[in-house]
Amino acid sequence: VANANLFNKQLTQTVTLTFAEDASKECDLLTLQLEKSKNAGLQKDVNVNPITQSILIRLAEADGTLTDPKKVKLTFTVSPEAELYHLDTKLESGVTEVDLSSPTVITVKAANGTKKSYTLQLAQTQTIAWQLDKTEYTYGDKPVASGITVNSGLAPVVTSDHPEVASVAGGQLVIGKPGSAALRATRPSSGMWDAAEPKDMAITVGKKPVTVKVANKKYPVGYALDLAYDYTTLVNPQDARSMPSPFDNNCFTVKDANGTTVQPNGALPVGKYTVTADPAKTYETSYYTVTPESGSFEMVQGDLWRVSISVTENANPLQDATIILGEESETTGADGVVAWYLPAGKSYSFTVRKDGYSDVMTTADLTIGKNVDLTVDLKKATLTLTYSVDGTGGKLVGNLNQMVAPDGTGQPVMAKPDANYMLDKWSDNTTENPHVARNIAQNTEIKAIFKEIKYTLTYKVENGGKFKDATKATQEVVRFAKGDEVEIEAADENHYFKGWSDGVTTLKRQDQAVANMEVTALFGTYATLPGSNDFENGLGDGWYTLSSGSSTALWEVTQSPLVGYPPLDGHFAGVEPAWPNPEGKVQAALYSPCYKLENGWNSELVVSMNYTVFSSMGKLQLQMCVNNDGNWMDALGAFPTALRTPGFKAHTVPAGQLSGRKSVQFRWYYTTSVSSGAELDNILIIKPSTEKFKVHYIAEPAGAATFDKLKDDGTVEQAGITEQDVEMGKKPANVEAKANSPYKFVRWSNGETQVKLSKQHEVYREQTYTAYLSDPAMATITYQVVTPDAGYVEVEGAKTQSQTITKGTNAKAAKAVANPGYKFLFWDGDLGTNKETIAPTSVQENLTLVAHFVQVPPEYTVTFTITDADGGAAIDGATIEINGQTLTADASGKANIDLPNGTYTYIVKKDGYEDKDGSVVVNGAAVD
Repeated sequence: VANANLFNKQLTQTVTLTFAEDASKECDLLTLQLEKSKNAGLQKDVNVNPITQSILIRLAEADGTLTDPKKVKLTFTVSPEAELYHLDTKLESGVTEVDLSSPTVITVKAANGTKKSYTLQLAQTQTIAWQLDKTEYTYGDKPVASGITVNSGLAPVVTSDHPEVASVAGGQLVIGKPGSAALRATRPSSGMWDAAEPKDMAITVGKKPVTVKVANKKYPVGYALDLAYDYTTLVNPQDARSMPSPFDNNCFTVKDANGTTVQPNGALPVGKYTVTADPAKTYETSYYTVTPESGSFEMVQGDLWRVSISVTENANPLQDATIILGEESETTGADGVVAWYLPAGKSYSFTVRKDGYSDVMTTADLTIGKNVDLTVDLKKATLTLTYSVDGTGGKLVGNLNQMVAPDGTGQPVMAKPDANYMLDKWSDNTTENPHVARNIAQNTEIKAIFKEIKYTLTYKVENGGKFKDATKATQEVVRFAKGDEVEIEAADENHYFKGWSDGVTTLKRQDQAVANMEVTALFGTYATLPGSNDFENGLGDGWYTLSSGSSTALWEVTQSPLVGYPPLDGHFAGVEPAWPNPEGKVQAALYSPCYKLENGWNSELVVSMNYTVFSSMGKLQLQMCVNNDGNWMDALGAFPTALRTPGFKAHTVPAGQLSGRKSVQFRWYYTTSVSSGAELDNILIIKPSTEKFKVHYIAEPAGAATFDKLKDDGTVEQAGITEQDVEMGKKPANVEAKANSPYKFVRWSNGETQVKLSKQHEVYREQTYTAYLSDPAMATITYQVVTPDAGYVEVEGAKTQSQTITKGTNAKAAKAVANPGYKFLFWDGDLGTNKETIAPTSVQENLTLVAHFVQVPPEYTVTFTITDADGGAAIDGATIEINGQTLTADASGKANIDLPNGTYTYIVKKDGYEDKDGSVVVNGAAVD
């Protein structure tokens, strides 16, 4: 007891102490036993010793096997006052059931709560039994049951040192190729089972016995004889591919119908053949033991026919003679005979040759299929035939020093010209190459005569121009050399030089001869200002286009938009390099006429135009040349449009650049290295003034809309207008189209799709804006032509650009008509056809149809003369196949065809003659 006084207050505290002894902390598993009497399947009690925290209860085969491992009763002792738990269940020794089908944990809990865990795992004995009816098998045997059982019911693991011979899969013994294999069955420990002792098995697989015979089939004569074989009971049909030929093992003897032994090859004649087998000559392969059997086969006539050539000398067989057909050759044996097998349908020429003898040519006529027997008698060569080159220019290939029999034929000798040379003729006035001398009656010498290759450079001048030296207008120039310089000039002061037809722009030129060439100097007549071009009637008088650079592209008038571009209104000029453009840079210029400037000219000039260009893909420049001096300067530089959208540009040329000059010319110069293009329209070249121009507004169809002039704030300033007067260089006021019933507004002619026309450009001439409207009940078919100069479209005999019909009805037939020098190709657009006439039916919507034409190149006459190589006589009825056509020679041996410039291959055919092929080059002139 404790007492205290705090702030005059008396305090008393009493403390009582009580003693209690600590509970036991012992938590050991002292003994563990599986009693036979408490666990079905055991043959005796199983004591676990020693006891560790990882306990393996191993049941030997003599211990028995638990009937139900999920219900095992453990007999145990633990530390005094301790208890044993399995999971959350308190165990009673010899009473509580524990699941030992898989490893588990038991815990001893001391009186004071201390715990100690023990891992408990059952390991019962596994045994493997392996019983097979046999251990020797044959290649091709089907899988059999493996015969392996495991007392635990778990699957065995089987390995094989040669699984290609034998293996176990899916409980089956799988038989493979011949050989021996050692197999081992194991079963590792798993769950409550201990690892089993392995079992071994030796398996032998033997080769499969089969038979073979020649298949009773028919084989065409003349082809390599690849006999087929019939095998019995092959395991895999594809095994036949790897089987050796029975003939390699001398198993078979082949006899003809007369019992004569023959060699099996494609030269066997038509007939039946027996194949006798020697059964004693059994042979083995990797998989089979093969026994041959007798059979038969038949040779039949196919598409090859036998040509037998017998070579003699004075009627006696001649050995070691060579018979040549094309690039193939065969040599005669002691019998002097060689056989060829060839398809029918033509004649074949053979050359028979032997050293010391004169060559002989012979022909086998197989135009109709039949066997042919020929005899060739060779004669000793006693005459000399020599070849040489007369001068220089080439060499000869072949036997240049030949011995020929009297009246015999020599071997071919080929003339090979040097660079820049060609064969002119042979000294016997023939031109064939290779040369073959025939009917030799005496010692003969033949010379090849070569000449330099020359090309013709032809220069022409249009009206309005002339040569300074007309003697140079046509030049014969050695190949790759340069011709003489040519200079042209205007014929009088009313004409000017525009350029050469191949894009050269200088008055003087000197060309290298790489081919025949023809160019024309182009001249124009001076024009007077103002100038304009809307391209509705083609390129226009005095306007022209030239192209230079590594790839050619010219400006053309069209209604169809370039690829990826919107079209300008109506017809316009466009340039579009070919796609793809493999040649590189394009330089294409559209030229205005050259305009004479009045004496004392002191005024600006305005050049205006509509255009479309994609400036990041190509560069469009307005350039100017004064006094026709050939010096082109940038007037505007590159057009600024960066996107493929229509633009307008007006450029003012300062008076100072024109003052004192006699003439001025403009060009629109387009360059690109890709396949992008440019468009131009409504070009105007005019003096600036205060003059006012009328801007008209019309509806299409007529009367389909009215027009209101708008103020800057968008309100109506004047209703119902049809035109405005606008000062040069100023923009018109905005105009709004109002559709009349039943029409609906579609677009303006400048491409705007809103009823308010707000993108009118500065005015430099009288012009018209068209509002296009549609009647919901009507459909319009619009016709376009590529290019306009190439042709036109007519309906009921009248030229037209469109027709409007009631929806659901049929359109009148439209015909594409080509202008001279062109031909129609096809229609495309919304509909297409290869026929000139197109007539859409049951039209439900507006259509655009495009007629395509192509320029027809000039053609030149090619004349063939067909003669007999031996005697030179004309061959009537010979055929010449060229450019997809077949010509027939007349009684004089001649046949003609008209062809444009180009290189053409041909082949000449005639029954009884060898085919002859070659090529002909057409280059601006007739060819004989």
